Parts: sequence; structure tokens; C-alpha cells
Amino acid sequence: MAQARPGDPAPQDPTAARPVLGRPGSTVAGRYRLDGTRPSDLPGAERWSATDQILARPVTVTLVTGERSSAVLDAARRAALVVDPRLSRILDVGSADGTGYVVTTAVEGRSLAALAAGSPLAPDQARAVVGEVAAALEIARRRGVHHLALRPEVVVVDPTGRVVLEGLAVDGELIGAASGGAHAMSRADAVGLVRVLYAALTSRWPAATADATAAVRTFEEWSAERTGNPAAGAAPLAAGLPDAPVSDGAPLPPADLVTSVPADLDTLCAVTLGPHDDGPHSPGELVRELEPWRAVRADEIYRAADAGRWHALPGTAGAGAAAATTAA
Repeated sequence: MAQARPGDPAPQDPTAARPVLGRPGSTVAGRYRLDGTRPSDLPGAERWSATDQILARPVTVTLVTGERSSAVLDAARRAALVVDPRLSRILDVGSADGTGYVVTTAVEGRSLAALAAGSPLAPDQARAVVGEVAAALEIARRRGVHHLALRPEVVVVDPTGRVVLEGLAVDGELIGAASGGAHAMSRADAVGLVRVLYAALTSRWPAATADATAAVRTFEEWSAERTGNPAAGAAPLAAGLPDAPVSDGAPLPPADLVTSVPADLDTLCAVTLGPHDDGPHSPGELVRELEPWRAVRADEIYRAADAGRWHALPGTAGAGAAAATTAA
């Protein structure tokens, strides 16, 4: 079995010391055979492609350890109560030999990180993909469950056009973002979704750059300024994409990077990712901002990604022509 979906980004720091929680061929809870690791940027966790040997089906196993392990397993049990075809289903949660595990359905497809790394999505398809994720998260929000660690890697488009979100509740708990009130957590997911929309539209991630004089605040940094925001102090997560260029401490509007971005999506990204508490405050509010959207066309998205039609950024060679390309 493949260890990672085609095109998935490599782990951000493969040389960093991490405890080894599993090994290929070993079995978790006497049932789940670990076949190969999957890239993960989550602290205290390993993700594995695995096989449920009782039902003879592929699954994904997340192994967790450390001080957050119990909280992560509790979050997984809450998330398991939220059922929607756009959410990766949690099948089993438990502990074995001192290591926690969360078993989810295996999702076949390509992550938004991998797709956007090849090319920005067409605006109508970016709208549709993020709209589907927002609709699923609104269902979860009504059950009191949030994601809190949204990034392109956890949004998967399968070959039929189905959009699936991975890591509900679990990823946010792993990075220490799962605290605060219900409104704050809803706002956190709404802003996270808009960041994912920006990435889909531009192939750039609105996050901090290496140059501190031109840094875009990550949502984690942005939220740390607000009392009770769940992302304060959370570990930062990488998106597997280049950082978005900035102006006056905020990401450039997406239409400045890709001229085909429509005005409503451009404004949505600009106001939500700007310095004020503007834009949607829940996934449901974002759904209403994005509606209506057309069906997700995986064939169109895959072809564009494989063709690698990157847009030049302002100030680079070829800027000003929407069809110009630049090296990744």
C-alpha cells in the first residue's frame, strides 16, 4: 500500500527528533497492521496507512503520545458522533501498550495542498471545495465539535469529486488549539476556512514568512491577541505551499496575485484576513457567503494541477499576465 497520497507534501522538518510510535508491519490493538507512514506536521502524533485485518479494508491510524494523548482521544470520541460524508469517519479510538490510537476511514484522493502546489484552482472550483468543507463543519459546529487546525493538507478531493475533511477535533487538540468559548472556536474555523480558500485561489498560504519585516501573521498569532481565543499558544502548522506576499501586515488580496479571482471572493479574503474582526464568524456564515456553488469537478482540478499553470506574483518576471508562470 502506498505510504502517502500522490503529490502530498513531505513533512516540514524530517530531521527533527520525534519519538517512534509505530513500525511497518506491526499491529495496533491486535487488529490494525501498519503499512506505511503518512506525512504529518502534528506534534506528538504519527499517521499511518494501515489495514484492518478483521474487515480486510484500508484505514488510517493516528498514533498519539504525550501529555495531550488523553485529550486527543476524548476529542476523537466526540468527533465520532458527527456523521457526514464530507468528514473522514472515525471508526475506533483507544489505547494499546501505552500509545493512543485513532482509526479513520482511508481517504483516496489528492489533498488540496498537493493540488494547489501544481496550480491555483479555478475560482468556481475553489468556491465549491471550500463550500463543501464549510457545510460539513457547520454540521459539526452544531454538535459542539470544531476542527481548529485547518490547512490545505487535510482537505482531500477524491476522483469522483467528493470533498473529505480529515482531522476533525483531533488535529486541533494535538496542536493545543482546543480551548476557549464556542464563539471563539467557530470564528477560528471560519478564518481557517478562508485561509484555505485563499490558498486554493492563489497557491499561496497566508502565514508568517521567514522575513520578520514582511511577515503575515498566522491565524495562531492573530488569535493570540484576543482573550479566550482557542488558537492562542497553539503550535503553528505548515501548509506545504509558498507563503503569501504581504502588504501592511496582511496578505495581498488574492486578485492581486490571480486576476481571475472574482470580486466577492477577493473581498471575502481581504476583510477576513485583515487586521479587524471582520468576515464570517462561523462555518455556516461562510456557507452563506459562498453560495451557490457548482459541483466539484475532480477531473478539471486534477488536470489543472498536473499542467502546473502557476501565476506570476507582482514584482516577479511575467507579472501582470494572468497566464504567466513561475517556478515553484
